[in-house]
Amino acid sequence: LEARSRHTFMPPSWLAVAASSAGLIDDAIRWMEKAVAEHDSIALWERLPLFDALRTHPRFDEVTRPLRK
Repeated sequence: LEARSRHTFMPPSWLAVAASSAGLIDDAIRWMEKAVAEHDSIALWERLPLFDALRTHPRFDEVTRPLRK
């Protein structure tokens, strides 16, 4: 997905989900930061089970805080 995102638009939140599913939690949090910064609408669903693995990252609440304002 990351390689595809260089040529085709891929929402950063989906890249975050894919990275967290692969166990790449630090990469996933970086993608989530980008999703929030770019106002990726899928990031608004950060409380869904899709994001369960990512939610374990200690910075998750900090990164997603702007979504709850």
